[in-house]
Amino acid sequence: MDRIRRLRLAKDAMDRDWADPELDLDVVAAHAGCSRYRFLRA
Repeated sequence: MDRIRRLRLAKDAMDRDWADPELDLDVVAAHAGCSRYRFLRA
């Protein structure tokens, strides 16, 4: 998958699960297919 599509999947997860207390940076980064540090730089 290309980077834009993976980032869009991560954004969709944030939009969909915004009220979930389990949603954190590691979960969002996993949706993007990268580490939390790589996701922060994206």
